Amino acid sequence: MLNANSIGDHLTDRMFRLQEISEATDEAIEAKAELIEKQLLEGLEVEGISLVDIAEIVLDDAITPIAMATLFTTGKNQFFINAMQDELTRTAQRMAPKLVAAETAQFMEY
Repeated sequence: MLNANSIGDHLTDRMFRLQEISEATDEAIEAKAELIEKQLLEGLEVEGISLVDIAEIVLDDAITPIAMATLFTTGKNQFFINAMQDELTRTAQRMAPKLVAAETAQFMEY
């Protein structure tokens, strides 16, 4: 029969394992998001999304008139570059958890 100490030890062990899994998943998602960004910047499509799609999102965004006006009046395109980078990062971070989950599920099937 299990005593209270061994039950407590078992539960503590499980909690630590769950935390380790959660941390590993978070790291995998972060790494996947970075890889997605890199692939998009290299001109590759990821899950049907390309850098052109990112640009279309930015151009449809309300911030674009400000970016375009800034570019026109100052000749500096940093505002537009920042908007593109922000959207690229958001898109990659949105895609990464689903891709990691799919890869994990595929791995678990083996």
